[in-house]
Amino acid sequence: MEEVVAVKVLVMDDEEDIRELLIEALTRYGYEVETARDGAQAVEMYNNAREQGQPYNVVLMDLIVLDGMGGYEALQKLKEMD
Repeated sequence: MEEVVAVKVLVMDDEEDIRELLIEALTRYGYEVETARDGAQAVEMYNNAREQGQPYNVVLMDLIVLDGMGGYEALQKLKEMD
Protein backbone atom coordinates (compact mmCIF):
# COMPACT_ATOMS: atom_id res chain seq x y z
CA MET A 1 0.00 0.00 0.00
CA GLU A 2 1.34 3.44 -0.94
CA GLU A 3 2.00 5.91 1.87
CA VAL A 4 0.01 9.14 1.64
CA VAL A 5 2.18 12.19 2.23
CA ALA A 6 0.49 15.37 3.38
CA VAL A 7 1.20 18.55 1.47
CA LYS A 8 2.64 21.14 3.86
CA VAL A 9 1.38 24.69 3.37
CA LEU A 10 2.67 27.84 5.05
CA VAL A 11 0.16 30.69 5.10
CA MET A 12 1.31 34.20 6.02
CA ASP A 13 -1.24 36.94 6.67
CA ASP A 14 -1.44 39.68 9.27
CA GLU A 15 -5.20 39.20 9.68
CA GLU A 16 -6.10 36.42 12.09
CA ASP A 17 -9.53 35.88 10.52
CA ILE A 18 -7.96 35.17 7.14
CA ARG A 19 -5.41 32.78 8.66
CA GLU A 20 -8.19 30.89 10.44
CA LEU A 21 -10.33 30.74 7.29
CA LEU A 22 -7.43 29.33 5.26
CA ILE A 23 -6.61 26.78 7.95
CA GLU A 24 -10.20 25.57 7.93
CA ALA A 25 -10.49 25.47 4.13
CA LEU A 26 -7.13 23.85 3.42
CA THR A 27 -7.25 21.23 6.19
CA ARG A 28 -10.68 20.20 4.94
CA TYR A 29 -8.95 19.11 1.72
CA GLY A 30 -6.19 17.26 3.56
CA TYR A 31 -3.44 19.87 3.57
CA GLU A 32 -1.20 20.30 6.61
CA VAL A 33 -1.32 24.04 7.35
CA GLU A 34 0.86 26.27 9.51
CA THR A 35 0.50 30.03 9.73
CA ALA A 36 2.64 33.10 10.31
CA ARG A 37 1.46 36.62 11.16
CA ASP A 38 4.16 38.44 9.15
CA GLY A 39 7.02 37.86 6.76
CA ALA A 40 9.71 37.68 9.41
CA GLN A 41 7.91 34.85 11.18
CA ALA A 42 7.23 33.11 7.84
CA VAL A 43 10.93 33.27 6.90
CA GLU A 44 11.91 31.84 10.28
CA MET A 45 9.34 29.03 10.03
CA TYR A 46 10.39 28.24 6.45
CA ASN A 47 14.05 28.05 7.41
CA ASN A 48 13.34 25.88 10.47
CA ALA A 49 11.24 23.46 8.39
CA ARG A 50 14.02 23.19 5.79
CA GLU A 51 16.66 22.56 8.45
CA GLN A 52 14.50 19.80 9.97
CA GLY A 53 14.14 18.12 6.58
CA GLN A 54 10.40 18.83 6.46
CA PRO A 55 10.10 21.75 4.02
CA TYR A 56 6.86 23.38 2.96
CA ASN A 57 5.45 22.38 -0.40
CA VAL A 58 3.45 25.59 -0.82
CA VAL A 59 3.78 29.10 0.63
CA LEU A 60 0.88 31.59 0.43
CA MET A 61 1.67 35.16 1.48
CA ASP A 62 -0.13 38.44 1.91
CA LEU A 63 1.89 41.02 -0.01
CA ILE A 64 1.03 43.97 2.25
CA VAL A 65 1.45 43.71 6.02
CA LEU A 66 0.83 46.93 7.92
CA ASP A 67 3.04 46.36 10.96
CA GLY A 68 5.75 44.02 9.72
CA MET A 69 7.51 42.42 6.80
CA GLY A 70 5.19 41.83 3.86
CA GLY A 71 5.12 39.00 1.39
CA TYR A 72 7.25 40.63 -1.28
CA GLU A 73 10.22 41.17 1.04
CA ALA A 74 9.72 37.74 2.62
CA LEU A 75 9.71 36.13 -0.83
CA GLN A 76 13.07 37.73 -1.62
CA LYS A 77 14.51 36.20 1.57
CA LEU A 78 13.02 32.79 0.76
CA LYS A 79 14.53 32.90 -2.72
CA GLU A 80 17.95 33.61 -1.18
CA MET A 81 17.58 30.48 0.97
CA ASP A 82 16.14 28.16 -1.59
